[in-house]
Amino acid sequence: MTRNPPAKVLALDDHRLILELVDAVLSGPDIDLTLCERPEEALRKLEKERFDLTISDVRMPGIDGFEFLERAREVAPDMDVMFMTSFATIEDARRSMQRGALHYITKPFDPAELREIVHENLAARARARPGPSPKFERAVQPIIGRSLALLDVLPSIQDFAEHSTTVLIHGETGCGKELVARAIHDAGPRSDGPYIVCNCSAFSDTLMESEFFGHAEGAFTDADESRAGLYERAHRGVLFLDEIGDLPFSSQGKLLRALEGEIQRVGETRSQRFDVQIVAATNKVLATEVREGRFRQDLYFRLNVAQLALPPLRERRDDVAALAEKFVTDAAGEYVKPIPAIHPVALQALQGYVWPGNVRELRNVLYRAMLFHEDGPILPNELPPEIAEAWRTAELPTETTVDGIRREHIRRVLEKLHGNKSDAARVLGVSRVTLYREIERYGLQDLAA
Repeated sequence: MTRNPPAKVLALDDHRLILELVDAVLSGPDIDLTLCERPEEALRKLEKERFDLTISDVRMPGIDGFEFLERAREVAPDMDVMFMTSFATIEDARRSMQRGALHYITKPFDPAELREIVHENLAARARARPGPSPKFERAVQPIIGRSLALLDVLPSIQDFAEHSTTVLIHGETGCGKELVARAIHDAGPRSDGPYIVCNCSAFSDTLMESEFFGHAEGAFTDADESRAGLYERAHRGVLFLDEIGDLPFSSQGKLLRALEGEIQRVGETRSQRFDVQIVAATNKVLATEVREGRFRQDLYFRLNVAQLALPPLRERRDDVAALAEKFVTDAAGEYVKPIPAIHPVALQALQGYVWPGNVRELRNVLYRAMLFHEDGPILPNELPPEIAEAWRTAELPTETTVDGIRREHIRRVLEKLHGNKSDAARVLGVSRVTLYREIERYGLQDLAA
C-alpha cells in the first residue's frame, strides 16, 4: 500500500524557544515541519513551496500576523492558517476569523492541545474533496464552525445538492437542521428555484391536505379561490419537511403518494406532476418509531434514500467560541450596542456546558445576556446559573477557581505589556481603577510599572 506524503506545516514565531517547542510537539513521520523566525522568510518559503498549514505568531516586529495572513493568502490561497499569541483579545480573535484563520491558541499553549488541533485539521484536509466550488462555499457560510465533527458533514451537503437526492437529516432539537437543508438548496442546481419550509408538527389531518396539496375554488367552506399547496409551490426547488416524525399517522399515507411526484388538489379530480427535491428532518429515531407503530415503514423507506446525522453542540465544543462571537455580534447590532468581549471565564463556562438545547440555546443565552449588558466584557454572572458554574467541571488549563483563572490572565497580560497598566486595562476591558484593585488583590504589584 502506498503511503501518503507527509503534510507540510510552516511555523512562524520571532522567539526561537517557541519554534523549538512547536518542533518538539509536531515533528514526526506524518508532518514535514519548516521553522521561520521572520515573516519575510516565511513568505519566501510560501512562494517556492506548497504548505498545508501555517502556524503564526500574531505580534511580531515589522509585519504582524494579520498582515502576514493577507500576504500569505495572495501566494497560497488554499493554505490553512492558525494563530498563536501570548495574550488573546476578542478583537484579535474576531479579526483573525474574519481574515480566514483556522484557529486561535494562546501561549503558553498546551502541547497536547496544539498537537490535537493540528492533526485534526490535517486529517480534515485529507478527507476533504479538492476545490469546493464558490457556490458551495457561499451555501455553507451560515453554518458556523470548523470542528472535526462538523467538517465530516459538509462534503455530504454538496453531494446531496448536486444529485437532487431525497435526504433525511437526523439531529437533536436546535442543532441546525434547517441551516443544512437550506445549504442543500443553495449549493446545487435548484438554488434558483424555491425553498419551501413545511412544519409537519403543526399539521392536523384536515389542515395537512389543504396546506400541502392545495385546493380548488369551492372545495370547502371559505375556499373562495384556488390555491397552490406547499408541494406545488416547491416545483423545481426544495421542500423542507421539518419534524417529519411528528406528522400524524393518518396523514403519512397521503404524504407518501405526493413523494412519488404526483399530487391532486383538494376538490379536483385530475393529478399533476411536479419536480421537487425532498429534504426531511427529525429529532426522533424513525426506525424506532416504525417498530413501535408510530411511523409508516413505506414512508420511512421513501425518505431514507440518503441520511445525514448532524452532531449536537456538545460534540463540537471547538465551535462554541466562534458561535458565541457571532451571536454576541448579531445581538449587539439588533440592540444597537457596542460589541463586547467575552470574559475568559465566561467563555470557559460556555465551552464547559453540555447545551441540551444545542446551538439554539446558546443563541438565546447570549441574546438574553446582551439585552441587559451595559459595558465591559460579558461576565460569568450575566449567564444563567447552570451555565456560569459549568467551568467548575470543565478541564481548565491551570488554576481551578475563578480567582485563579483571573489572576493568571492578568499576570500574562502585564508580562506581555511590560507592566504598562493603561495598555493592560484596555486589553482586559476594565478601567484603570478596577485594574489597580485587581493588581493589589492578586499580589501582582511587582509586575506593574
